[in-house]
Amino acid sequence: MNFTTEAKPGVPQLIERDAVQPVGTSAPHFSIRSDIRAPGVIPQHSHAHFEAVLVLSGKRTQHLALRDIEAGPGHMLFMPPRVLHGATLMTENVSLFFSFNLAFLRPELPEAAELAWDQPATLQAVPELLPFAGQSQISICCTPKLLRRLSDIGNDLRSRHTSGRVGTLAYSRAQLSLMLLEVVSAFEQPLLTAAASTEKRLTNPNGLDEVFTFLRAHIAMPLTVDAVARSVHLSPSCLAARIKRITGKTFGEILIELRLLRAKEYLLYSDRRVSEIAYACGFEDHSYFSRRFRALMGLSPLEYRRRRSTEITEITDRGVVRTADAGFVEPGNIIVMQDKFSDVGVGHA
Repeated sequence: MNFTTEAKPGVPQLIERDAVQPVGTSAPHFSIRSDIRAPGVIPQHSHAHFEAVLVLSGKRTQHLALRDIEAGPGHMLFMPPRVLHGATLMTENVSLFFSFNLAFLRPELPEAAELAWDQPATLQAVPELLPFAGQSQISICCTPKLLRRLSDIGNDLRSRHTSGRVGTLAYSRAQLSLMLLEVVSAFEQPLLTAAASTEKRLTNPNGLDEVFTFLRAHIAMPLTVDAVARSVHLSPSCLAARIKRITGKTFGEILIELRLLRAKEYLLYSDRRVSEIAYACGFEDHSYFSRRFRALMGLSPLEYRRRRSTEITEITDRGVVRTADAGFVEPGNIIVMQDKFSDVGVGHA
């Protein structure tokens, strides 16, 4: 496998009752649960582990950074660590949730591999992570045969993981690896193509956390590479070179994507006028904002809001309250609609 992809990942973590107890910053983490979730809106959030969702029934739109994925029964969704994601659930959803970190899946790997999970060397060593690298570009919908296979593995995992039997940890690790490799085998070529693509994912690149934090905190202001460089005590040329080397994008491209990502959140979760959103996200020209948004999403801001609002209105008409203006919602503030969980832990998709 030859990969040319580079991208990185920002932070928060769900603590679940059945997760392996932490011993350090890279303590093993694994959790599995079945989830019956009523229609509603889950504002965007992120966490520090990998999360996979196997949709057994129901219809949802998964918001993964700047991408919207229409999903239903048979779809499997892969949320990488530190990537903003949320969902609009049009109907009741029944799913299996799996969350883990690299320290659990491959404890023999060095700690640095956790931060470099999407780099070519790590993907070659851990092909189970290919679906997480490819989800930003492809949709993964299982055949009925594959869905049954994954469901069987998931249910077996869920039963064994809570049993307390000897060898449970090793068994869970092996079954999780098998499940992910079943997906890789079924979607090998599109996943390899996505992993080798030069398209970069919008995350918090290692080594740029401070820069991304500053940009998000000042997203409504006019920002220049000089001003941002001063804030992180670097020269403008050094900062620009570092951004290009790590993300493959220029400072201007990263800034535009962050502004559009914030705008998308406002469109989804607030009632602000489009012109107000443009200015709140740092666009001085409303028309320019609309052009850039359309180029990225394929719809104008107003069309995007109307389409998503129609889905949300159908949900609210069935008695589920829409969330208020969310902005960048921190995981601890996520509003969960009428959740019913079985087995282990609570969390978000």
